[in-house]
Amino acid sequence: MEKACYLARQADIVAGMTLEVLKGTTRAFDSDIQKIRPHPGQGQVAKRIRAILNSPVYPSQIAESHRFCNRVQDAYTLRCCPQVHGVVHDTIDFVKGIITTEMNSATDNPLVFVERSEIISSGNFHGEYPAKALDYLAIAVHELGNMSERRVERLVNPAQSGLPAFLVHNGGLNSGFMIAHCTAAALGKCCIVVQCPKVCQHSQTFFPQSLRTKCTATLPPSTPCRRLPARRTTSPWAALRHGRCCR
Repeated sequence: MEKACYLARQADIVAGMTLEVLKGTTRAFDSDIQKIRPHPGQGQVAKRIRAILNSPVYPSQIAESHRFCNRVQDAYTLRCCPQVHGVVHDTIDFVKGIITTEMNSATDNPLVFVERSEIISSGNFHGEYPAKALDYLAIAVHELGNMSERRVERLVNPAQSGLPAFLVHNGGLNSGFMIAHCTAAALGKCCIVVQCPKVCQHSQTFFPQSLRTKCTATLPPSTPCRRLPARRTTSPWAALRHGRCCR
């Protein structure tokens, strides 16, 4: 969970860098826009990007250079950062609440209530809560990577960025960031498979056992094993885009 939180915050900062490099506008992050669709994560992301790019102490020379340009609006991957990154932050908070509750819960069966002198068979063992929550987390983290890859494409494409192709002068033997973009695209394909909900896969392939005395049950221990690759493949996405922005 902590790594997912760190990755989401890092994605916000790198998105701000990308907006700066591509000469985008911060108008879409205006606080009044966020107030009329008041999702917590959306407002936080917009505020974070405004803080990065609208600093009164260190004003951006790049922003000043195109303040009065004729561009009406930026691409979705730039101006929709609060909406897309915001729901990722909200999902992380939601999942954190579920996992925290699970870690402090009794999930045995049967359950022994000493004060009542009773032993009760129940369904607290069922892992639907953590399994579902971790699936949500994987889908959310994947979206950060998806947005990152699209911004990478804009950075290396001179038709969209106005920068040298693959961010390198005198290309030819020096392919610049071409292979890095190919890597980002390959990671995207990999993550499409990894982020497929594990709970749904299990429900569609469940086979009754023990003379049908065992009914449906999720596989929460295996779900984190599928979620870790989603985070591991998204981290390089952000790193690749960070490298391009610095370039």
